[in-house]
Amino acid sequence: MQYLSQSASFSTISVHLTPDEASQPIEIAGWHPQGIAKDAVEALVDALQGIASFLIWFVIYALPLLLIIGVPIWLFVRFVWRRRKRRKMAKTPAETPSETEE
Repeated sequence: MQYLSQSASFSTISVHLTPDEASQPIEIAGWHPQGIAKDAVEALVDALQGIASFLIWFVIYALPLLLIIGVPIWLFVRFVWRRRKRRKMAKTPAETPSETEE
C-alpha cells in the first residue's frame, strides 16, 4: 500500500486543451500590397505557362492531325472550285451572244 501511494505521488499528468476552430477568435488581417502583387505575379506566370503548354500541345499533337486531315480537304475544295470556275468560263461566251439579241 505504501508502494502504491509513493509511486502515485511521483506520477505526472499533462493535459493540453485546444479549442476547436469555431470557438477561436476571428483575426482580421490587414491589406498587404506585397501579398497582392505576389498573387498577381503567380497568376501571370500560371497563365503564361498555360499558353506555352497549349502551344506545345498544338504544335506536337493538333497541327499534324490538322495537316493530315486539312490538306486533302483543301486540295479537294480547290479542285472543285477551279472546276466550277472553268465551267462558268466555258458557259459565259456562249451565253453572251444570246443575251445581246434580246
